[in-house]
Amino acid sequence: MRPHGPIRLASPSELVFQVNANGSIRRIDRCDVIVNAFLGNEIEGGPANLFLRRLGVRIEWTPLLGPRSLGAVRLNERGLEVAREWDGLRFRVSLRLAASAPAWFRHVEIENAGQGVKTIDLLYAHDFARADYGGVRLNEYYISQYVDHTPLVHSTRGVMLSARQNLSIGGRHPWALVGSLAKALSFCTDGLQLHGLATRAGGVPFGLEAESLPGVLRQHEHALAVIRDAPVRPAPDTRAALGFFGWLELDHPGASPTSDLTFADAVRSGAVGVEGGWRVDSRGAGIAVRLVREHLLGLRLRRSSIGIDPMLPRTLDGLTAHVEIAGRRVELSYRVGHRGHGPQSLLCNGAPLAFVRESNPYRAGGVVVAIAAFRERLCDAGNQLLVELA
Repeated sequence: MRPHGPIRLASPSELVFQVNANGSIRRIDRCDVIVNAFLGNEIEGGPANLFLRRLGVRIEWTPLLGPRSLGAVRLNERGLEVAREWDGLRFRVSLRLAASAPAWFRHVEIENAGQGVKTIDLLYAHDFARADYGGVRLNEYYISQYVDHTPLVHSTRGVMLSARQNLSIGGRHPWALVGSLAKALSFCTDGLQLHGLATRAGGVPFGLEAESLPGVLRQHEHALAVIRDAPVRPAPDTRAALGFFGWLELDHPGASPTSDLTFADAVRSGAVGVEGGWRVDSRGAGIAVRLVREHLLGLRLRRSSIGIDPMLPRTLDGLTAHVEIAGRRVELSYRVGHRGHGPQSLLCNGAPLAFVRESNPYRAGGVVVAIAAFRERLCDAGNQLLVELA
C-alpha cells in the first residue's frame, strides 16, 4: 500500500526530503533554504528525476521516478526504494541521506535479465533554487536567473555541476554540488537543453533521445542541472552499480573553484556515512581533511577564534580525533547527548573553557572560543579538548 501524502526523510544535518508516494520529490529543504525550484506532486511529478536509457540504433528510455515510472515504490521514513524490470533490465533505485553531512545519494543497480549484452547509461536531472521558500513560490523564474552553474571536472569521476545562488538569501549564498558515483561525461544547465519546446506540447524531452548532452552553459529561466553517466555494457545475468550524489551548503561566499572537488573526494572516499549503516564506495581519492574537520567534527578555525558546532548521532559518542589548533596537536573528544548538537561545556586540559553561543533559529547554536583564551590553556604536548553536546 502506498502512503497517503508526502513522506518526510530527515538527517541530523537538517537536510529534509519530502517524497511523494510515486517516488517523485515534493521538496528538499535545509533550515530556511529550499533546494528545488518546483514542488513535485502526484500527478506531474517534478523536474528532478533519473532516466535509464538503452543505447543502440534508436535510443530508448524510461523515467525511474514519478508517475510515469514503471517501478514499484517502497517508501518510509528511512528511505525510498523503487524497483521493476524494463525491457530486460531490472532496476533498483534507492535514496539515502548522509548521517553526518548535508548530502544525499541516489544508488541505482541495473541487472541485465536479457539474452545479450546491453549498452545503457543514466541521466540525473535536478532543478535548483536554493533560496527562501517565499521567494521561490513568488517567482521561480526570477530566482532561477540568479543560479550560477559551474562545471567542475574530477580526475576520475568526470564532470560535476556546482550551483550557487548569487542572489543573497539573508546574507548567504547557498550552494550545491551534484556528481556521479561512477563517471559522468556530459552535462547541461537549463531546462531548454533537455526538454526543448516539445514537453510543453505533450512530446518527449528531445535531450533524452540525443546521444549526449550539449556540455554548454546556458542560463535562462529554468535552471536544471543534468549530468549523464558514461555508458556501461552489462552482460546477461550481471549487474552494474551506478548512482549520483548531491551536497548542499547554506553559504558559499565565492564562486566555485576547482578546490570544491574536495566535497566529491569526501563522498567517494567513504568519509560520509549514510543513514542505516550504508557507506559510499571507498575506491576514490583520500579523505578531504578540511571537509571532515568542518562538517563532521564541526570545527571551524578562524584567525582570532574557533567555532565549534558539530551535529553527531548518539552512535558516535566517544568519537576522538587528533587535530592541530593554534599550532599545537590536540586530542579532540566528544560526549554526545540525545540531541547530538549544541555544545554544553568545553574542557581544555581538564579546565572549563569560556565560550559565546552563536544564534540559530532552528536549534541550539554552536559556540565560539577566542583563540587567545584557548592558547593560554595549551601545553607543549598532551593537549585535550572535550566537547559535551546536549
